[in-house]
Amino acid sequence: MTVPASASASILMGIALFSGHAAPASQATDFCAGLQRIATASFETPAFKSVVRETPARLEGLVLPGGFERCSATRLSTSASTYGCSIAVPTSEEEAIALSEGLKGLVKKCYNDPLSYEPGLADQYGTRQTNFTVPTPAGTAEIAVYPRLTSNAEYRTVHLIVLGPEPKE
Repeated sequence: MTVPASASASILMGIALFSGHAAPASQATDFCAGLQRIATASFETPAFKSVVRETPARLEGLVLPGGFERCSATRLSTSASTYGCSIAVPTSEEEAIALSEGLKGLVKKCYNDPLSYEPGLADQYGTRQTNFTVPTPAGTAEIAVYPRLTSNAEYRTVHLIVLGPEPKE
């Protein structure tokens, strides 16, 4: 698969931003401001209403800076709503892992080293997922970061998911 130059530039920018190498401070600040806005929006009714626009196919969301190509919200009737962003990493699994680790480091910087944990099955299934519990003005939100590792480069991505609070009964 040939990677378009714009995609390569986007990936390299993302890796530089999230790994802390040669990334302008303003981009990290913009990323943190966007992430904090999305985490706070998880408490809105309906969830994420201030950061998405409805299209016939989905709820398109505010795209975070740093190489993310797409973001969208999912509102589930039976559990918490989620807001997810992803970066395609068609180069290698190692770069996907490095980007994921850099992204985790940036989330830590954005929230001054928040409480984090690996979900119970993350290690068993090798997802390398880390969840962060972060404060917002409306309550505590959760952010998950993980690489999707696959030998098929077309589907290799790094994900950042903001989990909305459990719905009130």
